[in-house]
Amino acid sequence: MKNKIIGFLLILLILVMIPLCAARKTVRSEPPKKSAQPDESVKIIAYAAEKALPEGCCDEALKALIIILNTNYKYNKGLFDKNVGKINNSKTEKYAEMLKGYYITYNKKTVPVPYFRYSAGFTSPGKSHPYIRNSASPWDLPENGKSTDGVSLNGINKLCGLGLDYKSALGWYLKDIEINAPS
Repeated sequence: MKNKIIGFLLILLILVMIPLCAARKTVRSEPPKKSAQPDESVKIIAYAAEKALPEGCCDEALKALIIILNTNYKYNKGLFDKNVGKINNSKTEKYAEMLKGYYITYNKKTVPVPYFRYSAGFTSPGKSHPYIRNSASPWDLPENGKSTDGVSLNGINKLCGLGLDYKSALGWYLKDIEINAPS
């Protein structure tokens, strides 16, 4: 019994250490350029980000989410609530403004990036999202999430809390993507 417990703890430790040891270099980014995105979208993105992430998330996780939201907004504006409420965190709006126009492409095309608060402990590409990695997301297990086809916001926050920047955290869940700067 003792050996089983030790084995389980070792597996759990390995799953937590994988993100720290993984050198995923599949996310490329271009240098920033002046944006042509309208200011209305900044408020829409900031509001959506504030609703999606819990209070106290790290800055890098917030940046990753804003880039995901920018991508989804560019892909299909109709999915977003135009009735923007009060944005309570000035940092959210600041990052939405700073990152306006940044979006993700796969094979040079804007693609939808599904996301959810918690995964089922792993993610997988599913049928329509070949750019999503098969990734362990062990920090989601206590929450009993059901989704696997997308990016775990809790996982992004945990990875960034462990020292990864937003590009590396996105690279944990997404493969062969580019983060495009505004032109």
